[in-house]
Amino acid sequence: MDTKETMQKAPKAWMGAALAMAMVLCFAASTNAQAFDKKDFSKDKNHHHHHDNHVGIGLGFGGGSTYVPGHYEAQSQTVMVEAAHYEDRWVPATYKTLLLKDGMEVTVKVADGYWTKVYVPARYETQVVQVWVPGYYVESSRPAVRVGLGFRF
Repeated sequence: MDTKETMQKAPKAWMGAALAMAMVLCFAASTNAQAFDKKDFSKDKNHHHHHDNHVGIGLGFGGGSTYVPGHYEAQSQTVMVEAAHYEDRWVPATYKTLLLKDGMEVTVKVADGYWTKVYVPARYETQVVQVWVPGYYVESSRPAVRVGLGFRF
């Protein structure tokens, strides 16, 4: 038998063993429960109406899922680094140079300087930020067999 055949048969063997174990434990638990049910506790002065002995078993087939706990992740986001606003800006006086008939140049003020409000749009940058990602489940594409067993006495 080659390695490939061995690897293909291994999961089937485990599933068979798990199923057999589950059946044995279920039988044992059910016979104990039947004996427990037939006992008349009304005459038993030591019985306190609570049952502490439990056997639990679970067997599941199908795709499994894995829980990924919440964590921080680095993500690129566009972040506003400066909000939109108005600024006061000085507009300087306007001058013009004229050429006179005699060839002389004369500079004259055409308009006085003044203050004005200028709208400055918001400024954005792409930055790497730490973002909280809540926990989530990831479904597995591989088949899975789950066996659970619990006792409390």
